[in-house]
Amino acid sequence: MTTVVRVNWEPAAEETYWEMLEALPPAYMEPNGFLAGDAADHGRCEISGCFMARYEAFVEQGGRFYRSSRPLTILEFKNANKPLREERPDLQDIAKTVLGIR
Repeated sequence: MTTVVRVNWEPAAEETYWEMLEALPPAYMEPNGFLAGDAADHGRCEISGCFMARYEAFVEQGGRFYRSSRPLTILEFKNANKPLREERPDLQDIAKTVLGIR
């Protein structure tokens, strides 16, 4: 059973996202986010229970940038509740609706 780590994601400036990504190689990276390369602190991991390095976390979803409200371990980041991409209707679907085409 996978443990979902509850994290509050706060809006971040796009500039901050890129500055943190480019400052040092990331400690961990996924297609839509990363953990900054330098540990922010050390603490007990919610998943393993071990004392581990924790990093500032950043994600990008739908052109919006977010930063975690607290540092995360790599395991916590992998299992964190990430911001969801805002569902947007496809432009073709909108055009069909407006024109009454099925």
